[in-house]
Amino acid sequence: MKITILLAILCVFGTLLNFPAFVPTLLHNQPWTIFTSIFAHAGVKHLIYNLIGLFLFGVILEKIIGWKWYSILILISIGFSTVGYTLLSNPYIGAIGISGVVFGLIGALALLRPKMIVYTPFGPLPMVVAAGAWAILEFLMLGATDSIAHSAHLFGLIGGISFSALFKLNKKFVPVLFLIFPIIFLLPVPSFPTYATNCNLTYSYSNYHFSYSEYRCNNFTEIGIYIPYSHEDLYQLIDNGKSILSQIGDYEISRIFNDGNKISIEGEINGSNFVMRIEPHKYAVLYLIDIY
Repeated sequence: MKITILLAILCVFGTLLNFPAFVPTLLHNQPWTIFTSIFAHAGVKHLIYNLIGLFLFGVILEKIIGWKWYSILILISIGFSTVGYTLLSNPYIGAIGISGVVFGLIGALALLRPKMIVYTPFGPLPMVVAAGAWAILEFLMLGATDSIAHSAHLFGLIGGISFSALFKLNKKFVPVLFLIFPIIFLLPVPSFPTYATNCNLTYSYSNYHFSYSEYRCNNFTEIGIYIPYSHEDLYQLIDNGKSILSQIGDYEISRIFNDGNKISIEGEINGSNFVMRIEPHKYAVLYLIDIY
C-alpha cells in the first residue's frame, strides 16, 4: 500500500504546485513532463475522482503482486498512456492526471482477478467485464472534445493488460514493455503548430515556454504563437495579445470582441491591416495573427 499512498501524496503536491502538463509538441524539449503531468490535476474534483480509482484498484494490486512489480506496472502504464495520447490526441493541448495509470491498474486486474466484482456506473460487474466496457467506451470517445484524454485511458488499459499477460506467462518478459518509452521519442510529433494551409513556412522557433511559426501566404502573412499551461482571464489574454503585437511593430486597434469561443482583435500594424484571434484552451492559448 506504500506505493499507492506515495502516488496519492505526489498527486496532491503536483496539483497544488501546478506541475507542468504533457504537451506532445514539446516532448523532445520537455521529456520530464511525461512524469510531472501524471501528478497534476485540473482541480479538486478531478483529483478526488482519480484518487478514488487509484486507491480502489491500486491497494488490491499492490497486495497481489508486491510493491516492486506494482511500481513496474505504474511505469508501464505511464508509457502506454503517453504513447496513446501522443498518437491519437491533439498534439498542442496538454494532458494532466493519473487516470491513464488508473486504467492500467484496471487492465491488470482484469487478467489477474477477472471475477472480482467492481461497482461501476454500469452497475456491479466482474472485473474483466468492467474493463471491457470501459475499453469500448474509451474507444468510442476517441476524438471527443470533452477535455478528457480518452486515448491515454485506452492505451493505459492496454498497458495494464499487456503487463498482466506477460506477468502470468513469464515475469522475465515484462521488462520488454519498457521499450514503449524510447518509442515515444520516435513518434513523428510536430515541433511547432501549422496554422495555415497552402502557405509556406518562412520561420519557426520553439523553447520551453512557447512556440512561434510564421507563414507567407498568397495575400497575407500568418503568425502563430502557442503558449502552454496558461490559466488567464479575458483581460490578461487581451493584454498578452497587445504585448505580442507591440513586438511585431506599431499598431492601432479598431475593434476587440469576444464571441464566446475566441477573442478577436482587429486594427492596423506597420501600415497593414491585421486580425488577431486568441483561442484559449484548457491548458494553452493560441495567438493567431493574419496581416494583410
